[in-house]
Amino acid sequence: MRELESLRRHYGGHIPGLLGARHSYAVLCPLVERPDGLHLLYEVRAAALHRQPGEVCFPGGRMEAGETPEQCALRETEEELAIPRREIEILGKPDFICNQAGFLMQPVLGLVSAAGFAAMAPSSAEVGATFTAPLSFFRQTPPEQYAYALLPEVPGDFPYEHVGIPADYRWDRGRVEIPIWYWQGHAIWGMTARLTQDIAPQSQKHPPGARALAPAPLPYLPHVPRNSGSYPMSFSQARPSSAGEKPNSRQNRSAASVSGAGSRSRSRPRGR
Repeated sequence: MRELESLRRHYGGHIPGLLGARHSYAVLCPLVERPDGLHLLYEVRAAALHRQPGEVCFPGGRMEAGETPEQCALRETEEELAIPRREIEILGKPDFICNQAGFLMQPVLGLVSAAGFAAMAPSSAEVGATFTAPLSFFRQTPPEQYAYALLPEVPGDFPYEHVGIPADYRWDRGRVEIPIWYWQGHAIWGMTARLTQDIAPQSQKHPPGARALAPAPLPYLPHVPRNSGSYPMSFSQARPSSAGEKPNSRQNRSAASVSGAGSRSRSRPRGR
């Protein structure tokens, strides 16, 4: 049958994605080796950007047609931080995030070489600053946890009788958790905090300072990514202070407002 053959051709080599997703994004979660062990590298978005100015994020952006998450993450990192792609070792893909705003966020875990880290030259148009935070900090310091509910707003003219359900039908509700860390005046929260939270516990198997990444693959190599939930992905910038110290109250309120973020101004998703 022609219809059957059409379905076979379409789904035979089909790679499943998020049904109904308007866009897909990818970010690089960059690891760097420092004297005290492995650190994660973060960006602070340029203050002049229209969306999420001054917020903290991982480098990344919207995936272009035909791109893999790895290709997108490397491309965006090179554009934003000028770290050559050849200086980043891809370790694998952590769990992805299905955001309630209708996009898929796919993180890529990579190790930036010493040469790549030294060559880093952030684009002033997109990046206001960069900083690193040790994985040991995230392992040893539980984040503050907040949450908000996602409540259904069903239209008044919904045809309950025709569908065959009562008017007091119990629609599914959602819940979005918002972890927040404070590191040297920066509020690391939302989606990026969730990605950080997913990565940091995996590193407990490797003693601080040890180069376990080279000979022994991280658990992400055979890992099959799953949906880690729906979370906002942005942070608010704060003035530098000591590790773990909260920003001032005005900045803290900004962090709790849960604005969305992604990576580049032209392609940054706005999660809620």
